[in-house]
Amino acid sequence: MVVSATAEGDHSNLEVYIYDHKTSDLYVHHEIMLGAYPLCLEWLPELQKSKTNHVVVGTFLPEIEIWNLDSEAVEPSAVLGNIEESVNYNEGKLKSQSLESLNTHTQAVMCLSLNPV
Repeated sequence: MVVSATAEGDHSNLEVYIYDHKTSDLYVHHEIMLGAYPLCLEWLPELQKSKTNHVVVGTFLPEIEIWNLDSEAVEPSAVLGNIEESVNYNEGKLKSQSLESLNTHTQAVMCLSLNPV
């Protein structure tokens, strides 16, 4: 399995490719439409001590999406961050809160790195 992020015009996708060893073919198994331009991907091979096929996606939005590749769902399994709080922070509406107490990204997610511990 190979996952790539693509963007063409206003459309951004995750493309899930399957490699067939017998025929040496690589084909798109399914596509997942994203709500924003993808900037980074990270494979999540284990979740709650179980093997999984999840990919973590960072985009221009201040959220991190976790997609289950074994599902044909049109929504991510989880979204980390809160875009509404981030927008309010960036517009100065949450002046009394520090960035640490906001507990969310306030800008695009440029890179991801998962810690196995």
